[in-house]
Amino acid sequence: MTHPWSLWLLPEKKDYLKLKRLINELSIENRSPSFEPHVTLLGRVSIAPYPLFKFFEKRTVDQKQIVCGIKDLRLGLSPWRAMFLDIKKNASLDLFQFHIIEKLNTLRDYDFNPHLSLVYCDKQATKVSIRDASIPRTIKFESLAVVEVSNNIDEWNIIKEFKFNFNE
Repeated sequence: MTHPWSLWLLPEKKDYLKLKRLINELSIENRSPSFEPHVTLLGRVSIAPYPLFKFFEKRTVDQKQIVCGIKDLRLGLSPWRAMFLDIKKNASLDLFQFHIIEKLNTLRDYDFNPHLSLVYCDKQATKVSIRDASIPRTIKFESLAVVEVSNNIDEWNIIKEFKFNFNE
């Protein structure tokens, strides 16, 4: 592994498809790269992740689906938050994040501010193609992913995904 890695929450298939379609449309409109919909739990860690896989498996084996509400669609100036969905914190998300940070806090300080980016770019993104109907009210997350994150978004690569083991 030559690049740092991040930990992402990944949406369930139905939400993934809606969000991926929206990200693809917005990436064309804003001339920016497309990427997988996700919420970053911990970003850009530089040690090898493989020794932590057992811990990630243990954290997800009995994890229930995490359902989060959306506060609002927001625009920002940084490339990583040009346009994003502001995610409402809740007990389930906070507890899951707490267990991750409790184990990994010595690796990197990380200010967890849950959001799901829709556009990554260096300019102000546009809302031209966004309609209220296309923004979900909630997002259901069903897995944790370890993702290699180079500076080039097109090279991001999911190293391993840990599915939550829940019964709906």
